Amino acid sequence: METKNYFIVQYNDKFGDGNNTTFECIVKDKNDFIKWLKKHNEEREADGNEPEGEEEFSLIPIGLANLKADLFFNSAPVSRNPLTMDYNVYLFSCLVKLYDKSFASQPYDIQFDVIHGYYHQFELSEFNTEDKGLYECIIDYLKHHFDNNTIGFKGNY
Repeated sequence: METKNYFIVQYNDKFGDGNNTTFECIVKDKNDFIKWLKKHNEEREADGNEPEGEEEFSLIPIGLANLKADLFFNSAPVSRNPLTMDYNVYLFSCLVKLYDKSFASQPYDIQFDVIHGYYHQFELSEFNTEDKGLYECIIDYLKHHFDNNTIGFKGNY
């Protein structure tokens, strides 16, 4: 299986006693880290804390499976709060796993990160109709895309 490099952001407690290292998040590259650090510092300052500098963190490279769903990380706006999963997204997730074994074998946090993008593409598609139930609409969508090997490609609804 093909892999793609990502980075774990590790806080190093550089100015403390060095015993409070923590993993903060996973980012795709240095630019994503800079964006994350800016947001992180805005939250710290809002709580009355000093901002942290780049030197207080390490980027640890890791290889993760290169899912077709990687296309959604930047290309698909998420229509719901990405920290929640409602029944519709959960159902969609369960059904995708029946069709995409490589997706099903990924760690749950990776599945959770990308499934909202998958679902958003379904929401925009011609298969998401009012004349059938959600389950039937999703099955039709997945059959179409997996039969044509187009799942995950923006614009191929």
